[in-house]
Amino acid sequence: MAEFYYPPLQEGSLRALLIVKAAIQVDGEAYLEDANYSDEIVTNLRHLFLEGSRKVKRERVKNDEPLDLEAETRALYDELMDLTIEDGEGGLSIGETLSAIKTRTQLLEKLLGQLERASEVKQFGQFREMVINTLAAYLDADQRNEFMKALDGLV
Repeated sequence: MAEFYYPPLQEGSLRALLIVKAAIQVDGEAYLEDANYSDEIVTNLRHLFLEGSRKVKRERVKNDEPLDLEAETRALYDELMDLTIEDGEGGLSIGETLSAIKTRTQLLEKLLGQLERASEVKQFGQFREMVINTLAAYLDADQRNEFMKALDGLV
């Protein structure tokens, strides 16, 4: 049977830690920003109550504006590049870390492919708009309709 070391804990200290934990759950990192604790204590409180419990949760604001797929993909790519995978104390095992890195790399490759497609779609849309504006500038309504029918015959 293994022998464990149990450091002395006082109930007052434990209650104080539970209060700090509850405040961090409510206010997040902001609770520790102006805390009157030493830097070492703040760092240890962050380690205890924030690291590992951070969850990515973003509420998407719903609106009726057209989606800019290129900008959304770039933002997601940047967010994934900024993601750090750490093997801290009590954190991920070596296998889990390698798996996370592999998954991140695969996601980045897919995002790059999506970014290329979004860019091509955007360029095609700009080209199409330029052609339509040019037709509107040089042809009257009957000529435009005739031209559009000829294009429909090609497709």
